[in-house]
Amino acid sequence: MSYFKKYIENKRVIFVGPAQSIVKKTKGKFINSFEAVARTNGAIFLLDNRNYQLDYGSKCTILYTNVQFHRESGPFTDEQLMDWKRKYNLQFLCMKTCSQIHFDRYNKIICTRTIGDVIGELHKQIQGALMGPILLTDLANHNPKRLYFTGMDFYINKPDMFIPGDYREYFPGYMPDKIVKKADIANIGRVDPHDQYSNAKYLYDMCKKGILETDQEIINIMETILDNPKYYSYQGKLERVGRKK
Repeated sequence: MSYFKKYIENKRVIFVGPAQSIVKKTKGKFINSFEAVARTNGAIFLLDNRNYQLDYGSKCTILYTNVQFHRESGPFTDEQLMDWKRKYNLQFLCMKTCSQIHFDRYNKIICTRTIGDVIGELHKQIQGALMGPILLTDLANHNPKRLYFTGMDFYINKPDMFIPGDYREYFPGYMPDKIVKKADIANIGRVDPHDQYSNAKYLYDMCKKGILETDQEIINIMETILDNPKYYSYQGKLERVGRKK
């Protein structure tokens, strides 16, 4: 943990989410200007994509992974980790959970840490805490000089009910094929589990306190969500599709 704090403290840090909201915004140079760039899951496989680089940048010094991504795309090989370190300057692998055997092997190549404590605390404050608020809280806890986020839209355009093959919320290719194939089967008939209201309120409050900075477009999205709490709550979705919690 001390290595991570030393790395983040007093640095200009940005988190780049996988939402399509910054496509054709040519923010790549702005993103690459930050000293530390955090991304999640499948973004690591997009960094050689020229279209992605133009809008989302090409650096990834911190990679956050969830359980599903590691299960379906891992375990990561030594060659993968060394390649990510060489090509994208990956310095830290931050995982929700990790077995000790994988943790020890990864940590020999790239500094590896788990963020279970942050997740546990945030789930007490946010219903269905998304990866964005989790990792932004983790980064904020380590005293960056500036903390910015972009490439997020809180799944505002995602339909209430899951539609197989419909992953409009992500940049194409962010979801690995193996995860897509399983999700298309496992999520049939499911209500979208995201609670946009509680997640947006949490990050909006952090922005108002000066802890976070973001694009004006994201501020507008959060304000839209906050103005319609019932519509953007998970309970609201359940009511619209005639389900009980």
